[in-house]
Amino acid sequence: LVHVHFGREIIEVATFRANHPQGDEDEDSNLSSRNESGRILEANAAAARLYGYTADELRGMFNHQLSAEPEETQRVSRLTPADGGGVVVIPLRLHRRRDGTVIPVELSVRFFELGGLRVHISAIRDIGTRLAAENALRDANARLSQQLADIEVLQASLREQAIRDGLTGLFNRRFLEETCTRELARAQREGYPVALAMFDLDLFKRINDSYGHAAGDEVIIALARLLQKHARSSDTACRFGGE
Repeated sequence: LVHVHFGREIIEVATFRANHPQGDEDEDSNLSSRNESGRILEANAAAARLYGYTADELRGMFNHQLSAEPEETQRVSRLTPADGGGVVVIPLRLHRRRDGTVIPVELSVRFFELGGLRVHISAIRDIGTRLAAENALRDANARLSQQLADIEVLQASLREQAIRDGLTGLFNRRFLEETCTRELARAQREGYPVALAMFDLDLFKRINDSYGHAAGDEVIIALARLLQKHARSSDTACRFGGE
């Protein structure tokens, strides 16, 4: 789609056609327009297919009638200067087809002079399919990132479950055995003492028999909280066995 904007209000359409033929059917849609009024002077078959009008209908229209942002289109048409040979890419504009469908388009705008007239031509492409693919890829990446984050949380949870006692939250026997092996080797290498204290609850079976296992669990949990409260940061509190 080519918009040609002229610094003068009057131009011979035939002169423009001779100097800038509208191109093959498979090329971008082409429109030629006056600058001040935005009136479309020429349109090719590709433009007709893109917008759903006939080429003759397009020739009697104005640029802003094809825009879903008419005020912005008119503002840019008035302010855009000619800059001989310069090219500006506008990555996204919203245009509107005859049936009201809004389509995203990309514009590549070339500025030059034609017979003393300030002109710019915009090659415009429908980028709806590309944007849909980009959005789908972005959504897929977002879902993948969320899945990876969920997996990391799950892995961290599984690691904790592997080394924690389910009832008390203390480290379990497996962690204690691994830690003892590591800490004893380090203490021997660096020459410092290590203390290991083990204890159990006297008459714990009597609590279970008298009040039930649920009450016994509460006693174990209370003891675990007491250990966690008073243990130093360098201490490791573990549940080694049943009580």
